[in-house]
Amino acid sequence: MKYASCTAERQRIQLFCHTQDAGTTMVEKNIITLASSREPRSLKLDRLNQSLIRKLQTSLDLAELLDIFFSEAADWLSIDRMKYSYQGRNTTLARNEKARHSANYGLKLEGQQLGELTIFRSSKLGADELNDFECMLSALIYPLRNAIRYQAALDLAMRDPLTGIANKMAMDGQLQREIALVFRHAEPMSVIMLDLDFFKMVNDTYGHMAGDAVLMQTATIMQEVCRESDFPFRFGGEEFGIILPKTDAEGASIIAERLRLKIESHRFSFNGATIPCTASFGVSAYKPEDTRSDLLSRADRALYKAKQSGRNKVLIDLG
Repeated sequence: MKYASCTAERQRIQLFCHTQDAGTTMVEKNIITLASSREPRSLKLDRLNQSLIRKLQTSLDLAELLDIFFSEAADWLSIDRMKYSYQGRNTTLARNEKARHSANYGLKLEGQQLGELTIFRSSKLGADELNDFECMLSALIYPLRNAIRYQAALDLAMRDPLTGIANKMAMDGQLQREIALVFRHAEPMSVIMLDLDFFKMVNDTYGHMAGDAVLMQTATIMQEVCRESDFPFRFGGEEFGIILPKTDAEGASIIAERLRLKIESHRFSFNGATIPCTASFGVSAYKPEDTRSDLLSRADRALYKAKQSGRNKVLIDLG
């Protein structure tokens, strides 16, 4: 059993660690924080850890927690880069991208997996330095678990329960963030709004459960057509939308047309019945000084014109 020297509150965490230099064998480590010996370095580490604990308790935002932790660890141990992975999501923080020596930790607390954290440095990490880092991890582990639980609850609130894609609340927040990025970096950004044609007829003819099946299949098609950087959402009812970062109106209209054809050719089905379905699309691109409402209003206006002029088409409103 290995002990980390620090005076933080007694706690037990599990770290599964391997270093690039020592091979890839995963060795379980049970870290128990104990009172430190009163050596000068230990005293400094104790003060650092207590300060780190206070800082980490100020936020439930996962990205902010990782940034705080990396900043402190980088200063103390001259770490060049840190990568955190959890359920397919990766976050990388770096001061030097070229560092080649690494140590990887699988994090687990009270039976809950909390992801993997890897640190990189241009020079090899010594045993004492790894002990110091593991002591710092004992300060991170509980705030990290709280942030993960908070993010899970937030994600649930931001998901449409029927289709599983983002809902209008999530769209509002994402659009505000994208507008801020456009303003800062002067890059294009567009929005697509789409509405399933004659959807009331689908419900009246095949029933509401069939209508729900069509909505779910539409969401699946959107996720297949959208690029990794795009942000699909359900606006409400049979209306959906997509936020397209770094995309002008022409590029957005190409994606909208691709999606229109995919919906038109798809065999929507429920209980053995094939349900014909098409969709109408409105596209708008961000203009300087646009508000969220301005951008969505133009896309919605284009969508309305598409429906009024025959449906199953893509129209752009350039304002």
